[in-house]
Amino acid sequence: MSKRLFNLHPSQWRGEHHAHRQPAELALLLLAVALVVLGALLVLSGVFGMDLSQIAVGVIALIAGLGLQRHGYRR
Repeated sequence: MSKRLFNLHPSQWRGEHHAHRQPAELALLLLAVALVVLGALLVLSGVFGMDLSQIAVGVIALIAGLGLQRHGYRR
């Protein structure tokens, strides 16, 4: 448990500061992450509650969140 994990994935962080220069892009990605989390929770709630409308809204939120993430990382 005392193993240090500072360089777990160093290649992931190399170009990250260049990808997020504008605050608007960061806000867009934060909104996208919130939509993905909300969509996943709605889908799970709909599956366990057997509610087709929650599943449909959750899938729409997942697609919207992933689309926003794609748009934010495209630049």
